[in-house]
Amino acid sequence: MIATFNAWCEANPDVPSGTAIQTDVDQVGTHPLLGKFSYELRSVEFHRQTFTSALYYFQRVQDVIADLDRDGRSAFNNIVERAGGQELMSATLTRRIKSENYRYALA
Repeated sequence: MIATFNAWCEANPDVPSGTAIQTDVDQVGTHPLLGKFSYELRSVEFHRQTFTSALYYFQRVQDVIADLDRDGRSAFNNIVERAGGQELMSATLTRRIKSENYRYALA
């Protein structure tokens, strides 16, 4: 999902702050979509939609992690390492997302 969002941002570099993040601007919904992506897990290929809401909440988790003190960050990093989540937790969104008037928009 993160790669799909970052690719969308790269393809639309001049989109101003406040613009709704969705590919079909005529279809307003609770969970706006940004496009499909595929991934493989245990030799099985999956196809999913990129939900802007999931990206927004991932960003919020990263904000909480950034605010951890040294001991908290160390404990968190140990858990991530044991779970094999280093690649995911090192991922970043190209642009920030904000929730405004019940929709997700570029910050």
